[in-house]
Amino acid sequence: MRDPVGGSVEFHFVPILKLISTLLIMGIFNDEDSMHILKMIDPSVFGAKKEEEDEKEEGGAAKEESEEVKEKEEGDEELEDEGMGDEEQQEEEEGKAKTEEEEAAGGEGESAEVKEGEVEGEKVEDGGKAKEEAKEGEEGLEEGLLQMKLPESVKLQMCTLLQYFCDCELRHRVEAIVAFSDQFVHEIQGNQRIRYSQLMCAFTMSAAETARKTREFRSPPQDQVVLLTNFKHAPEEEDCPVPEEVRERLAEFHNDLLLHCGIHIEEEAEEEEVDTSLRGRLNSLVEKVKTFRKKEEEEEPEVKEEPKPSTLQELISHTMIHWAQESFIQNPELVRMMFSLLHRQYDGLGELIRALPKAYAINAISVQDTMDLLECLGQIRSLLIVQMGPEEERLMIQSIG
Repeated sequence: MRDPVGGSVEFHFVPILKLISTLLIMGIFNDEDSMHILKMIDPSVFGAKKEEEDEKEEGGAAKEESEEVKEKEEGDEELEDEGMGDEEQQEEEEGKAKTEEEEAAGGEGESAEVKEGEVEGEKVEDGGKAKEEAKEGEEGLEEGLLQMKLPESVKLQMCTLLQYFCDCELRHRVEAIVAFSDQFVHEIQGNQRIRYSQLMCAFTMSAAETARKTREFRSPPQDQVVLLTNFKHAPEEEDCPVPEEVRERLAEFHNDLLLHCGIHIEEEAEEEEVDTSLRGRLNSLVEKVKTFRKKEEEEEPEVKEEPKPSTLQELISHTMIHWAQESFIQNPELVRMMFSLLHRQYDGLGELIRALPKAYAINAISVQDTMDLLECLGQIRSLLIVQMGPEEERLMIQSIG
């Protein structure tokens, strides 16, 4: 969009971005609409994944079509080999009949063919135009809103929109933890039930051994959870009651969650045994001198281009730094919003830890009760900004009760 004469794009973008943010919060847009909004923000980050998926789908469809064509050709060849003699006689008779019909038809067939050819040509042209327009539309989104030079009011609305997408990421992480916890607890409880039944069937244990092995089942639920999840810090020699498969699944989920929060896990380097003898110390000193000389001999590396962002986290960090270096920011609210966004990208784990105590799970049976509660809370919130009369007071008491 070009700048209007004598003005800026502020009056174009600010109302649209406010409307988009409101509709996203209300849940009007679906996943496909959200993907279009992300493409408008930066197509280079969010458009590449969709193109790869489309290419995979087209490749699979092309393979299926080629296999079907091959099967049809093989079937036709088999049928031709079987009935060559009969087909020759039928072709001769059909050829004679066709020649007579063509002579009788004359110019009518030619005119019909011309009309059909024109209609087919128009359809092909319309289809080609539609494909070209779709390609031009996709190619036209080479630059998104973040690549444009925006005024501060538009940047502020863009920050609120990015805050919403960060909230969505946080909500998805909490939902993933709740879903995994449900499955994890179900597997642990099943294993506990099996072990408890085995203990109850054993009659050869002494009283002290029975008390030691049943201590887990006699503890409160919170202590049981601590005992079962203490295998991370426990030595490997001790027997852990949790099965190995469940432990591995928990470790994999833990690593995936850290990666999603932007925390890269470095593999633990193997500790080398240090030779404390005089010969070992001399060898290590010589190796250090050699490596130091090699570093000096190496040429200065070429200046590498900054890697382009590939995720929402990298995009927000790159954009906030770019806006801060671009020009002097006069709006203090924009400065606070930018700093908050930038801080959220590096505090994903802490944000998740703070959000988990506030999260709650709703059972399928209590969905309607939750909707009624939200409706009552909305009524209470709307009544707080007005001066209450008798009717408002009665409605407030009814909503609270």
